Formats: sequence, structure tokens, C-alpha cells
Amino acid sequence: MLFRSVVGDTVETVDPGHANRQCEAVGADGGLVLLGCNGTTMSGDTATAIPSWVAVWSAASGLRALGGRAAVAVGIANGWAVWTGEDQNGQPVLVGVPVSALR
Repeated sequence: MLFRSVVGDTVETVDPGHANRQCEAVGADGGLVLLGCNGTTMSGDTATAIPSWVAVWSAASGLRALGGRAAVAVGIANGWAVWTGEDQNGQPVLVGVPVSALR
């Protein structure tokens, strides 16, 4: 799936880059797009596919994975990207990261 975003005077294409990967845009802030993904991992490995993960995309850095096991993107606003997930013990966690740290 492709996403298009306007960055300044240009149109950028956000491409998660694999046939077995499904991603959807959750929100954007300052040129950074927060994506909720599932299927294949960032490396394209379908053997170890995870049910859901979180990524960010920007024109400067491309697609980068953020969340680990069972991560679900919540939103991006007011300078923060937020998602839920599980810690190493399988306990639910809420993660908030300043957008400035993700650029």
C-alpha cells in the first residue's frame, strides 16, 4: 500500500516496501508519518512475521520500525508519537516518544 503526503511543495510517496506487509497511516506531524503495520517484519522475513508493529516514515530517513511485539499505533499529535505494546514479560505498556527524537 502506498501513501502520499505533501511535504513543502512536493508530493512524497510512503511505501512500506513488501508484498506481504500491510501498513496504514495513523497520523502525521512535522513531516513524520506514524504507521500501524502487520505481516512481514522490516527485513521482509515472512517466517517470523509478527501480528502488529509500529513504524515511522519521513522523506529524510525512509521507513523505520519502532514498536516490538503486538505494538499498535495510537496516534501522533502535539509533538508526541504514542503506541501500545507488550514488554518482555508480555505485560501491556503505553509508549510515548517525542517526535523530535524520531527524526
